[in-house]
Amino acid sequence: MSIIKPDGMIPPTVTAFGRIALTSRGMEQTGLSSTSEIEFEYKKAPATSHK
Repeated sequence: MSIIKPDGMIPPTVTAFGRIALTSRGMEQTGLSSTSEIEFEYKKAPATSHK
């Protein structure tokens, strides 16, 4: 899962990535410990220039 900021750039800026496991197989694939756990990794936004 990706959280995307629609800032007019093509493609839009990705601001975070998320992981969620729906099954025990998903838990193995994501490294999460339960199906009720959600993990997000936020990306540092690039510096912007104003025109």
